[in-house]
Amino acid sequence: MPPKPKIADQPGLLKIGKIVNVDIGGRTLTGLEVLDYDDRFIKFRWDMHVAPQTEVVLVPWEKVGVIGLTDER
Repeated sequence: MPPKPKIADQPGLLKIGKIVNVDIGGRTLTGLEVLDYDDRFIKFRWDMHVAPQTEVVLVPWEKVGVIGLTDER
C-alpha cells in the first residue's frame, strides 16, 4: 500500500501567501498568512495583537488541528 501523502505534498490545498484560519491547541486563530511550509512546520505571519506577540511563528504540523482556507485579506 503506498504511503499516505502529507498535506504539504498535496498541490492546491495550502499555498504560500494565502490567508487562513487555524485551530491550534483548541484556539481558533483567524487571518494568519502562510509564509512557508515544509514537512515539519508551517511558518505563519501572526497578528501582533494575539499572544505570543510575535509576527512570524513556526507551528509544527502535529499542533495544527484544522486549517480553514479563505481568500480574504
